[in-house]
Amino acid sequence: AYEVSISMPCDNIEGILLTATDNCGNVEVSYNDSQVSGGCAGHIIRDFVAVDECGNEAYAQQVIILVDEVAPVITAGPEDMVIECDQEVPGCNVELISYEDNCTEVDVTCADVVTAGDCPQEYTITRTYTAEDNCGNASTFIQTISVVDTTMPWIEYVGEDATIECDQEIPAAEAYVGDNCGEATWTASEEIIDGECANEYTLVRTYNVVDECGNTNSAVQTIVVVDTTAPYFVSVAESVTIECDQDMPVPAAEVADNCGDATWTVSGVTSPGQCANEYVMVRTYTATDACGNTATAEQ
Repeated sequence: AYEVSISMPCDNIEGILLTATDNCGNVEVSYNDSQVSGGCAGHIIRDFVAVDECGNEAYAQQVIILVDEVAPVITAGPEDMVIECDQEVPGCNVELISYEDNCTEVDVTCADVVTAGDCPQEYTITRTYTAEDNCGNASTFIQTISVVDTTMPWIEYVGEDATIECDQEIPAAEAYVGDNCGEATWTASEEIIDGECANEYTLVRTYNVVDECGNTNSAVQTIVVVDTTAPYFVSVAESVTIECDQDMPVPAAEVADNCGDATWTVSGVTSPGQCANEYVMVRTYTATDACGNTATAEQ
């Protein structure tokens, strides 16, 4: 007695699923299997031979439909990765997947799902490798590739340090910046540090650079403003020759400076003349600006 067609697990086909009897004695049953195509896991044609104690034989044939309900087992796959946004993202490589299966051939495929990150240059790739056998049983392996931007933007150039006179124009802020993955922008802030006099100071200009993912960089430009230019006389009382009974002219001068106000003082030195009532007075006018630069003129 036996079933002409039965189903068995593809990885467990051992065993005689047939009984035979004889009219006189014992019967020994053996079989031979032949693998044939058909179905997802294939078929086996099992040919039985029943032999009694006297060598008489009987034959039977059974079709075994192989059933595969066990998914492949993935034993190894690529590691998770974190890479910079300017690095090349590796592609799918099914050869990195190691697997075992109980019966049939296995096909490995790969699919990516991209999820946006917190900034334009960052994202996550969820890479799913699927190992599927001929009967549709499947296992998956997930690799996560995180693309990040942790590199600060670069500064190619900012305005040069300079020392300028107080009446010169302050150089405008200028910078050239960039980033490894996207755009970068810059702003400039300024701090004034007082100098040793009213017209001198130091301007410290800080350039702050930021990329689209919030990475920052900075550079400093120092501009020293000095006052080394002497004030000048707009006018000074003219030299004169007067009679000894005339009043001495009142000192008079007008001064100016390139950066601010200037003041003047006067001192006189008298030299004897040819007689008692004659002499020469030389008046020295000294102009001084707010930073101590001076100029002189004589009357």
